[in-house]
Amino acid sequence: MDANKPTQVNKLTWLIDKHSEEKDGELLQQLTESIAKMLEQDQDLLLSSLYRMDVSEEKIRRLLESSGERDIATGLAELVLERQMESMRTREKYPQPKIEDEEAAI
Repeated sequence: MDANKPTQVNKLTWLIDKHSEEKDGELLQQLTESIAKMLEQDQDLLLSSLYRMDVSEEKIRRLLESSGERDIATGLAELVLERQMESMRTREKYPQPKIEDEEAAI
């Protein structure tokens, strides 16, 4: 495995986590740049990452069919942000109770 792969995935995760602290435009730009790099260097890793983030395969398929090459990275970044915001809203709507017993948490 290439030494850069975990770093690229971690960078994507980090950028998404920072979303609440940054402006949408700046985050979208940074995420687009990271995705563009992954599109060039390792598409399988990118698709795997999108799958793990639970980005809709149908939306990805539609984007790939309808976008020009320059728009794909931006479109994928928008899909990632959309999915992460949806996940955050779901976690807020259905919070999980904190487990007090450490052994039960394992």
